[in-house]
Amino acid sequence: MESKGFSVGTLLKRGWSLTKRHLGMFILYIILGSIFVGFAALVSVVFKDLVTVWQVIIAIASVILAIVVHIGIFKISLKAVDGSPLGFQDLVSGFKVVVQWIITGIFYAVIVAFPLVISGLILAGLSYTGSAVAIGIGMALVYLSQIVAWILAVAFWVWPFVVIDKTSNPFKALKNSFSLTMGAKWDVYLMTVASGIVLCLGVLVIGVGVFVALPIVMMAQAGMYRALESQTKF
Repeated sequence: MESKGFSVGTLLKRGWSLTKRHLGMFILYIILGSIFVGFAALVSVVFKDLVTVWQVIIAIASVILAIVVHIGIFKISLKAVDGSPLGFQDLVSGFKVVVQWIITGIFYAVIVAFPLVISGLILAGLSYTGSAVAIGIGMALVYLSQIVAWILAVAFWVWPFVVIDKTSNPFKALKNSFSLTMGAKWDVYLMTVASGIVLCLGVLVIGVGVFVALPIVMMAQAGMYRALESQTKF
């Protein structure tokens, strides 16, 4: 098996350094994304006089715009790590891959959720037997499925960067994601944990800390992607 790795601490430090340089652009993107998400959630209140069909259309359009902004955050994270200049045009670049992004995200969610759903169905079936042993086996399968789900989540975790950087084909994106994390899953897992801790700390700082925490995490993850890419033979 191909052996790869990276330093989570080093990538987070680099993320902080890049954040200080590009904080304004990230804050703009985060605010725009939050506006579109909030607008989609409140559309029935803001446009309460419109018929339901138009409310749904406006809500869907708002969600798509929010996804485009989300893609833009991944895009500028990669460009910042690469040392390329950032611009507002990176925001609209997400329109080119938004459909593929949504499809790949759905496939990713299905892959991760599959073992959980199967174990849940098995537990439900065993529960009908009324046997304590059968229920115990079912519960053990549920716990095991959670571990499998975590492994799958980590294995395909870098798919957003692949969609933007290499291929918009959902199947190839997931395949390449799996190849990138092969041999480095423990380091990738540590990055997921570290990212969660940094984001939680950001939220705790009166909520506004997330405007700094998110860019740090995103650029650390972009650096992780580049590190894995340089060590992977496709």
